[in-house]
Amino acid sequence: MKILHVATTDSGGAGIGMLNIHKALLSHGIDSKILLARKTTSSDTIFQMEPNSRMFHWSSNRFLRKIQRFARNRGYLKTPVEQIHDKINMSSKLCDVPVCFTSPVSTYDMVDHPLVKEADIIHLHWVGDFLDYKSFFSKIDKPVAWTLRDENPGLGGFHYRTDKNNYGKYYEELEDTFFRIKANAIMDNDKLSLVALSDIMIDFCKNVSHLSNKRIYKIYNSIDSNSYFPTEKRTARQVLGFDDNVFTISFVSVFLSDHRKGLDNLMKAVELVEFPVRILCVGKNDFFKDEQGDVFCYGSIENSRLLSLIYSASDVFVNPTLKESFGKTNIEALMSGVPVISTSEGIAPEVIDDECGYLIENTEPQKIAAAIKYVKDKSYNRELIRNKVKDLFSPNKIANQHIDMYNDIISHYTSL
Repeated sequence: MKILHVATTDSGGAGIGMLNIHKALLSHGIDSKILLARKTTSSDTIFQMEPNSRMFHWSSNRFLRKIQRFARNRGYLKTPVEQIHDKINMSSKLCDVPVCFTSPVSTYDMVDHPLVKEADIIHLHWVGDFLDYKSFFSKIDKPVAWTLRDENPGLGGFHYRTDKNNYGKYYEELEDTFFRIKANAIMDNDKLSLVALSDIMIDFCKNVSHLSNKRIYKIYNSIDSNSYFPTEKRTARQVLGFDDNVFTISFVSVFLSDHRKGLDNLMKAVELVEFPVRILCVGKNDFFKDEQGDVFCYGSIENSRLLSLIYSASDVFVNPTLKESFGKTNIEALMSGVPVISTSEGIAPEVIDDECGYLIENTEPQKIAAAIKYVKDKSYNRELIRNKVKDLFSPNKIANQHIDMYNDIISHYTSL
């Protein structure tokens, strides 16, 4: 069985989730490869594709090239893809908050790529600005699985409904156009099956017209419990340079300023509690301009052992996210034996109960503060917390679920 994973990049949460599945499949003897627009890792099973369609063609004549350059600098002679990205850039300048907004039209026509041709199943992941929906779904002649790593496949250019609700006015025309492109490309495609990472994502698919008529499989992300495990709290704090009993919160986001992750509301919540609090932040620090006393920023961390140590040094991990398809950091913290405060997004309602944390109704600072106070006054068994999740997401289990899904998809496809 030959599986080709397709994604925009192998970095970020979605990229890591894809890589974990790829590695687990390889360990089971599956011929698994990855095709990307931007490659950041080194592996002989991961390949980068160059754009190959709808690119601007420069004249071989030097004088004509000068005229072309002059015209393009003034907005003329742009390809359709370039025109679309110019409109996206204009909308993003009007919006005062960085928002992820991607196009379903691209300069990549991947159906004729050798890796696509040799694969038995194409497995899509996060494909914003990479997958050209119309050309791909009209020409692909083999089964396709698609892990929905956010809500973008069911929206236009936005990746979450919260962003669409908050900032849709800046992108309204593009959002409507992109949604129609996706719906028209996907609606009648009988080769496509969907993979939901949580019950919440299954519900989302059922409420989108062009996704609701697809076969849906529920398979969690793969997270190795051998990579995230508890260290005694005092020992972890000593390693990090603390030797006290100050109540400590950990927070993780790729970018600390990501409004969807809710660090701003967490900081407001901490001001409402009546006891000292230390916050350990992991992620690119584009949020704090100056030193913040008991806020410690560790930057981006790829080493799971160090990340697990930061979780272990915490009394609680807080994830006041507005929207999540899965929520990998919640599981990493729980595997490290740390209780979690989270909104009821992604996987959270399926794994968090009173024995291992607290689910908040919304991201209001008052709600977060009340949850922090509740967790501080409660005693938790770190071994019990870890045991609740350590086998649910094992690479072996998730790989076998994917293999079963692939076989089922192939069986269904051959019966059409």
